[in-house]
Amino acid sequence: MNTKKLSVLGSGAWGTALALTAARAGHNVTIWGRNEKLINLLATTHQNPDYLPGVKFDRHIKATTDFDEVMDTDGIILATPAQTTRLMVERIVQSRAAPIPLVITAKGLEQGTTKRLSEIVLETCNQIPVSILSGPSFAIEVAQKKPTAVTIASENRKDANDVARWFSNPFFRPYVSTDVIGVEFGGALKNVLAIACGIVSGCDLGANAHAAVMTRGFAEMSRLAQSQGAKMETMMGLSGFG
Repeated sequence: MNTKKLSVLGSGAWGTALALTAARAGHNVTIWGRNEKLINLLATTHQNPDYLPGVKFDRHIKATTDFDEVMDTDGIILATPAQTTRLMVERIVQSRAAPIPLVITAKGLEQGTTKRLSEIVLETCNQIPVSILSGPSFAIEVAQKKPTAVTIASENRKDANDVARWFSNPFFRPYVSTDVIGVEFGGALKNVLAIACGIVSGCDLGANAHAAVMTRGFAEMSRLAQSQGAKMETMMGLSGFG
């Protein structure tokens, strides 16, 4: 296996879970975050009590608040909120002269522009090999080694395969796609449907209403995604129906 030096930007639940996943895949991983107290806890106690209580790291992970330090890397796992994507990519470009492979792990569209997150990356620096990770993946379950499958998409299949190897381990299975539009829209639109399902549950409207919202909601999100160029088979996969 070709061991990589990987940097995770974002020390929340998802960033920490993905750092563990990459470390379990045999790579050398460093987490970057702004919260000095939390980063010190990660480095000294090998836990993230604020976001993943009860999870003790089973692999060594470095942690730092020094952004320049994590730019010395073979690849970047961007695990910051969707609406910070443009700011984070601009900072990466300013700190790192040579383009470096980057995988986006947030789900959403940019407010105001409605651009997909990969579009923001390429608009900022069109030389960055960008991939998208999306699928049914609660951070706590990933951290606890519960079986998880996701989609990793890039317009370049080799890039997607390379990124898949950052994460692939006995508990975490990435599937590769070249339908970036479908994977991004599936991840973004399902959030709206999830909120609707939460409202149904909160109002105690019953299983019939829940099934109706999920089924008709999925049909609507699929039509919207297809109108933007997504493939229906992608919507039926992990990053959509999943």
